Amino acid sequence: MSAAVPLDESAVQISLRARAENSKQTLKKTGHYNGVADMRLAEQDVIRYELLYSRLQSTVIGAQQIGSKVACSPGTREVGESVVGLYTPEGDSIVFSGGIMVHVHTMSRFIKWMLAHDYEISPGFKPGDIFENNDTYIGGVHIPDVMDVTPIFIGEELIGWTGMVTHVLEVGGITPGSMPNLCSERFTEGLIICAEKVGENDQIYKHYEVRAERSVRSPDLWILDTKARVTGAISARDEVLATIDEFGLDYYKEATNEYIEGARRTQLERVKTMLIPGTYKEVTTCDQIMEGSAGLAPLADGNVTIIEPLEMVIDGNGKMTIDFDGFGSWRYWAGNGTPAALEGGLFVSLSQALNFDGRLNHGSYLGCELKFSKGTMVWPDNKYASTSLGWNLVMPSWANWYRMMGRATYMRGFVEETFLFGALTPAYDAGGIDQYGKVFGGTNFELAAQGSGARAISDGIDFGYVLWNPESDMGNAEIWEQLFPQLYLSRKILPNAHGFGKYRGGNGWQSCLMTHKSDQMVLTTELCQARAFDHQGLYGGYPGKIHYVYLMTDTDMHERIAQGLELPTGEGPDPTDPDIAKIVSGNLTVSHGNMTADKPMKDGDVFLMQYRGMGGFGDPLDRDPSLIEKDFENGIVTPSMVENICGVVVDHDAAEDRYTIDREKTDAKRQAIRDARKTKAVPVDQWMATQKKRIEDYDLPDVALEIYRDVSSHSIKWMNEFREFWGVDDEFTFQVDSIREVNPVAMRSGVSRVADDPLEF
Repeated sequence: MSAAVPLDESAVQISLRARAENSKQTLKKTGHYNGVADMRLAEQDVIRYELLYSRLQSTVIGAQQIGSKVACSPGTREVGESVVGLYTPEGDSIVFSGGIMVHVHTMSRFIKWMLAHDYEISPGFKPGDIFENNDTYIGGVHIPDVMDVTPIFIGEELIGWTGMVTHVLEVGGITPGSMPNLCSERFTEGLIICAEKVGENDQIYKHYEVRAERSVRSPDLWILDTKARVTGAISARDEVLATIDEFGLDYYKEATNEYIEGARRTQLERVKTMLIPGTYKEVTTCDQIMEGSAGLAPLADGNVTIIEPLEMVIDGNGKMTIDFDGFGSWRYWAGNGTPAALEGGLFVSLSQALNFDGRLNHGSYLGCELKFSKGTMVWPDNKYASTSLGWNLVMPSWANWYRMMGRATYMRGFVEETFLFGALTPAYDAGGIDQYGKVFGGTNFELAAQGSGARAISDGIDFGYVLWNPESDMGNAEIWEQLFPQLYLSRKILPNAHGFGKYRGGNGWQSCLMTHKSDQMVLTTELCQARAFDHQGLYGGYPGKIHYVYLMTDTDMHERIAQGLELPTGEGPDPTDPDIAKIVSGNLTVSHGNMTADKPMKDGDVFLMQYRGMGGFGDPLDRDPSLIEKDFENGIVTPSMVENICGVVVDHDAAEDRYTIDREKTDAKRQAIRDARKTKAVPVDQWMATQKKRIEDYDLPDVALEIYRDVSSHSIKWMNEFREFWGVDDEFTFQVDSIREVNPVAMRSGVSRVADDPLEF
């Protein structure tokens, strides 16, 4: 294709694709975004410079609010699962609204992909065009992340883009809802829009609406979310044009270049100020337990457990290089990711850890470097690998980074900024025939509120945080009851769901729901860790609770309601003797990990969903007894748990039903626990010698051996570090016939590099 695109008979303009490449080369040559070495406008008239920035940021914030009010989806209207961004002609982000900031960069990827694939030539860009995408290999985290962008023209010149993303609640996949967990390939994920032109003259094509009506279970939610996104993008575009008319096009172009260069410099300076240079390493695990699930495809890996090692190098100039080398091959499961998804994770993380003043844009990204190995689950070489549960990979991956940041800020003395953010967030989907007799499907997005991680100075946030959108909430129960054929029996605190510590993680909660006026409700859960902690605490803090759910079918609920008898509201204080099993008669299933009910739920069936807390900070033996007493008052903890974990002695005043801590006895008990720890301790060299022998004999669980074989087949670096750490022979290998090879068709790249070319996707 030619790099020059004639716009009229009298002029030839360099194509947007060529401009994007020139911008990249200019950064390499000069070290500055588009060669902006001097912040001329900022120095010349800072008030005018800041006024334009605030106007642009206010524009996208207002557009998000306007667009969201068009949607009927409670995910968009109630929870706030949306974001609006403004971009340069080359697709570099300038400003964004609040909301799901992860998609500031996934939209950028989408625009750059269109330019790299010569969309400027065919289908071409015109004022009023609408382009849409939810293909994660083009831009996005998983299929429900649908984005619409529109170009901004002045005359015949394209001078930028505006766009809006929402997380739609139903995608038409193999199971209902937005994150079908039975997917092993993308062919079962649902309706995929691959960077398509879906409208012109600010109007959505009729055939697009017809396709949605015939492809998803709740088409009204999909179509009105589309209209919400288009409304948000157009509103932002029109307001940007009015602002340019006031400030002048030349000023706008120069200023936006400076905003991006300024964010790049700010990113580097904040890293130098707040963090300590060096190499940081963390590792976590995640899983998907699906073996034997009804509907699981023959290719599917039923039970998947992976390790997620992460390395961050901070140099003396403040550059942060994050390397995902050491992840295993993509798998036939729903939890693969893409570079676009992981880069989006960087954006939402930076917005809370370093760039929390709102000055986050493409320049912040340029102050970092992310590296991936192709053929792995963070960069599949098979574009048909499913990413339906992409967050299953993204959230644990960045939980590594949060612990790195926690250690770095704490060591630097920024104790108040030491924060563990959030953990993988469980969710549930439902579909079938609703209470109105219509086909429906959706994700209950109350998942957008669980417990955050602890800080180094205080407990985490209870029931009110998710890492991808700190502005979200759980939505009103009455709204969810309109969408799903379920009645809420309760929303209440789930005791002990947090990670214990000197400062505990934010606590989780639970919903108890009864199927109502439907005998055909399919229910699935996802993003659920069952046998592995995807996050840990810090400096001795415990991880939060793993996930499981209760399903009670063929119940006596209607008889109990008619007789005015007690109804279940939650698990109760003792998970080994749950209230739901004591109160209700019926068939009980307790499911660990992802679950797809093998039969549709019927009127009167009960489902108990749990939402987790995040890790704690510091040794639980150091927790202030007065904080534990406050937790008793609020129903956060139970006596037996804090006695065992926090080493306290609990007294109970039966008359007032009040729990208190005996300080003197607690001090003695804690000292005894510390003394016992010393007697149980094993010298490091002795422990390592024992473990080395096990490794050399391959005397490890099969799941661990499979992980190690897979990772070592992809990462020369990981295998060399493993040999060096354990002191095994240089010829030692996990590539032996006795260990199962989990994915023989994945490409073994063996190296890690930056995935910055949209043509590779």
